[in-house]
Amino acid sequence: MLMELRDIFDRNCSELAAQRRTDEDLARMRECIDRLKALTEQPNASLDDMLQADLDFHRAIYEATGNKLIMTVAEFVLNMVAPWVRKSLDVSGRVRAVDLHEQIYDAILKREIGPQNRMSVDANMKHFMQSLDQE
Repeated sequence: MLMELRDIFDRNCSELAAQRRTDEDLARMRECIDRLKALTEQPNASLDDMLQADLDFHRAIYEATGNKLIMTVAEFVLNMVAPWVRKSLDVSGRVRAVDLHEQIYDAILKREIGPQNRMSVDANMKHFMQSLDQE
């Protein structure tokens, strides 16, 4: 149920962010991706630091919606999924997470909505779910 909620939430927030984002929002998203990328290139990087960068990226998307209620609900959703995001990063997602976040960022940057935007979110969710099935 939580993963369905996250999927619905991320799809719609990504589209809303694409419509409303500012240059400052894009800069926050970019910083999170760059931080995550730098961490993935360090062999002994802290998984907790990677998790923080990953979650901060999603927070930046939620902030870009300009809707304070979304931010409130987002914190609840992020706190609930954080253990699974951490597991995903640990199992298979360190490098792939950067690429998937880049795709979402690109869709928001280009103000894509509809299928173009949803494809990037779908790819992220598919990878996330597959990595949770691995052990």
